[in-house]
Amino acid sequence: MRLALPCADYAEASAALGAYAAGRPTAKLASNVVSGDVGVVMMFTGQGSQYAGMGRELYDTEPVFREAIEACAGILKPLLGRPLLEVLYPREGEASPIDETAYTQPALFAFEYALAQLWASWGVEAAAVMGHSVGEYVAACVAGVFSLEDGLKLIATRARLMDAVPREGSMAAVFASAQTVEAALGGAADVSIAAVNGPGAVVISGRKAAVAGVLGALGAQGVRCKELNTSNAFHSAVMEPMLDEFEAAAAKVSYGEPYTTIILNRTGKPADKPLDAAYWRDHLRHSVLFADSVQHCYDGGSRIFLEVGPNPVLLGMARRVVPDDEGVHWVASLKKGGAGGEYGAICKAVADLYAAGAAFSWAGFDKPFARKKVLLPAFAFQQKLLWPKRMAIGVEMINNEVNRHDIAAIWVAFFSRCQRYRC
Repeated sequence: MRLALPCADYAEASAALGAYAAGRPTAKLASNVVSGDVGVVMMFTGQGSQYAGMGRELYDTEPVFREAIEACAGILKPLLGRPLLEVLYPREGEASPIDETAYTQPALFAFEYALAQLWASWGVEAAAVMGHSVGEYVAACVAGVFSLEDGLKLIATRARLMDAVPREGSMAAVFASAQTVEAALGGAADVSIAAVNGPGAVVISGRKAAVAGVLGALGAQGVRCKELNTSNAFHSAVMEPMLDEFEAAAAKVSYGEPYTTIILNRTGKPADKPLDAAYWRDHLRHSVLFADSVQHCYDGGSRIFLEVGPNPVLLGMARRVVPDDEGVHWVASLKKGGAGGEYGAICKAVADLYAAGAAFSWAGFDKPFARKKVLLPAFAFQQKLLWPKRMAIGVEMINNEVNRHDIAAIWVAFFSRCQRYRC
C-alpha cells in the first residue's frame, strides 16, 4: 500500500491524514495498492501547448531544471533570433514570439527536455517514450537517438524552414473515425490526415480551400469539425517545398540506437531500425499515429502514462484510446493556471506517480536543498516516558551544574545526548 500527500505545512498534513483515516480522503491525497514493477510511459507534448512563462516557477526553484534550460539556451544562442530565456520568460510588458513556429518548436524542446531531466533526477525512469509531432524529437533525444546539441540544431532548423513556407494551409479537428475522414478526402492530394489521435479524433491538414471543401462535405453528413489556430498546414503537402533542405540538415546529425524504447509516430510501434534523416523527413510530411502508439503501450502492459509538457494536452486524447480501466494512471507534470502554481502541480504529479507504483529517489528529490526530515516513530505511543539509565544520570549532572553553565549550552548538551541515544 502506498500513500502520498503533498502539503505545505503540518496543519494541512494533519487535516488530510485525519480525513483519510476517517474514510474521507481529499483530492490531493493519492493512495494505491502496488504489486510488482510498474513501468512509466513518458508522453512529450506537441506544438500548441506552449505559452510565455511556462516553467518560470521551476526555473526559479529547481536547480536541475534551470541548469538544463540554460544549457539549451547556450546551444540555441547562435540559432535563434532572440535568446531562449527572453522567449520563455519575457520581461513584464514585453511580448514573446513563442507562438511563432520558428521559436515555438525550439522552446518546447528545451522546456520538455529540462522537465524530463528533472524527473530523471528524482529517479523516475521511463519504460518507453513517445511524443506527438514536435514532442517526438524530445522523446528521441531522451532515448539517446541523438545528442542534446544535435537535437536542438535539428529542431531549430525544422522550425525555421517550416516558418518560411508560404502560409497557404490550414488544419482542422474532425470528430469522426479515420475511415470516415479518408472517405471524405477521396484521395485528394491537397488534404491529408495529419494525425489520428483517437477512435473519433482526427486532424486534417492541407491547402485552405481544399480543407474548407472537406469540412463542408463532412458537415453535411453531420460530422462535427473545428478549425485549428495554426500558422500553416503541418504534416501535409504544403510542407513539401522545405523537405529536401530539411533532410540535408538531418543527414548531418549523428544517430544512435535508442537505449529506451521509443514508440514512433509514423508506425505506432517501437523503432525496428535506426532513425535517420529519411525517417524525420517522412515524419514531417505524413500522419502522426498517436492513438496506435498509446494502444501499443497499453496492450504491452503499460499502466502509468506521464505527460511531459506545459499542459496536459495528450492525456485527454490518450484516455479515449484505451478501455475504461481503473488500473491505468494518467499523470500530468504541469497544468497552466492550476491551484498551487507549477510547484504545487508537479508535487501532485509526484504523489500520483509514487502512489501508482513508480520508482522514486527521494535522495535525488532532496539533493539540491537543505532538508530537515521529521522522523515519526514506527510504534504506537503508550503515553509513558522511558529514559535509559545513562541518560537519566546525564540529565541529573546537567541539572546539578545549572548555575555554572549558560542555559543554551545545557539544552545543546541535552539534545546531543538525545540524538546519541536515539530518544
